[in-house]
Amino acid sequence: MSNVIDLSKVRVERDRNRRLQSEGTGCIVLVTSSGKIAAFLGHPDTETGDAIFVDEHEAFYGPMSRTRDLAEKLRQTPSALLMAMGGFHLEAVSA
Repeated sequence: MSNVIDLSKVRVERDRNRRLQSEGTGCIVLVTSSGKIAAFLGHPDTETGDAIFVDEHEAFYGPMSRTRDLAEKLRQTPSALLMAMGGFHLEAVSA
């Protein structure tokens, strides 16, 4: 065990906490064409990086600005474009 503090992790965590306090919390949801929430975005798969959709209690929550950025990034993926053809779309919502 090392007594060294990883300052990069501390800085990232401090930035995340500051954003949560100033912006509020958000999450990404999969919305049907009728406007109903079909699923919530969970933590990405560590091996493939694919998005995994889960129930509300397992959803990934974060600062709203990062949630919006992630939703925009995910909308450009081939799987999101295919879902859009099927009537689903990704949306960042305030939690």
